[in-house]
Amino acid sequence: MGDFTYDEDGNPVPRLDECYEDRFSDYVDVTNPFVIKGDGFDVTLSLSRGMLSWTSVSAKVKKSKIPLPGTAKLTKGTVDLPLKDVYGVQIKRKRTKGQPEGEGLCQGFIVYTYYSFGPNCWKDLVIDFDHPSESLCNKYYDGIKEFITDFPGRPHSLKIFMQTHAGNQNGRQLFINKILPMFKGASMSVDFLEIQHSEHVKQEMIHINIDDYDCIVAMGGDGTASKVVSGLLTATQNRNDVEVRQGFTPAKPQMPVGIIPTGSTNHIARSVMGLADPITAVLYILLGYNVPVDVCSVFSEDKLLQWNFACQYGFGANALQYANKYRRSLLPKSVDAAIYKASTKKKLQ
Repeated sequence: MGDFTYDEDGNPVPRLDECYEDRFSDYVDVTNPFVIKGDGFDVTLSLSRGMLSWTSVSAKVKKSKIPLPGTAKLTKGTVDLPLKDVYGVQIKRKRTKGQPEGEGLCQGFIVYTYYSFGPNCWKDLVIDFDHPSESLCNKYYDGIKEFITDFPGRPHSLKIFMQTHAGNQNGRQLFINKILPMFKGASMSVDFLEIQHSEHVKQEMIHINIDDYDCIVAMGGDGTASKVVSGLLTATQNRNDVEVRQGFTPAKPQMPVGIIPTGSTNHIARSVMGLADPITAVLYILLGYNVPVDVCSVFSEDKLLQWNFACQYGFGANALQYANKYRRSLLPKSVDAAIYKASTKKKLQ
C-alpha cells in the first residue's frame, strides 16, 4: 500500500499526496441539520478540508452520546472528524419485508469509523445521521464516498484465508457476526477461503490471479500468517522467474498482507501492531495502514525450507513466547518474568 508516517500517539498514518485534497478545492461546503442519537446537530461536509463536522443546535447538549471518533478534535462544541478516519458510508433505509438492499424509505446516512479503546487498540464505530430527505442525504453520501474511494493506499478487493481451528476456534463466528459487516460497510469486495489442510494455501496461491486483489489477508494464528506470506512470496518469485537458491535476491511482492489474529499466541501480529486484537487489525486493513516487516528465507543446502518473519527469531520472539506461557499464572508480572526468562537460563521458581 502507500507510504506512511506516524501520528502523535505513534499510530501509522498513510502519507497523503500533498495534492490529494486540492482535487476538492472547488467543492462548496454543505451544512444542514441532522439528528444524532436523538439530538439536533448542524452537520457540515467540507471536502476541501477533508472534514465532517457537527455542532449541537441546543446549548443544553454539552456531552456527546458517542465516543470521540478517530483523530477527531472537539473545539468549542464542534466535533471535526477527518475523512481519512472514515472507512465507509451508506444511506440508511427502512425496508419492508421482501425489499432488497438499496431500496426502502430513506432515514439518513451512516458513517463507519473507529474510536480509541486503549493503547494501540481501536473499536469500530457506526454513526447515524438521521434526516428524511434522500436528496439531501445523497449530497453527503456522494461527497464522502468520492473522497474515501480514491484515498491513497486503501484496498477495495480482498482475498481472505481463514483458519477456523486457530485459537479458541471461534474464527468463523467472529468473521460472520463482526468482521464481515465491517467489510460490507466499506463496500469491500471479499473473496473468502476456509483453510482445509496444511497445503491448501500453497495450492490456492498457485491458481489464483493475484492481480484480482488489492490485499491478501491471513485470519488465524502465526502458522496461518506464515503460510500465507510463504505462498505469496513463492508465487511472486515464480511470476518473476527468480531462481530460489541460497544467496539469491528475492523479488518483492507488490501485494500487501493483512493479518487478523485469532490464534493462541499471535506473536507476528503483536510484533506488528503491539497487540493481538482482531478488530484493530481489520480497521488497519480497511484504512490502508501498513508497517514494513522483515522476512527471511530458511535453506538446507540449496533447498528452500520455508519463509519466516524475522520477529519469530531471537530475544523478542523468546520473550513473547514466555509471556504467553506465564500470562495466567504470573499476571500482572508476566511481561517482566518473560523478559527475565528470555535473558537468562535460570528457571523461574
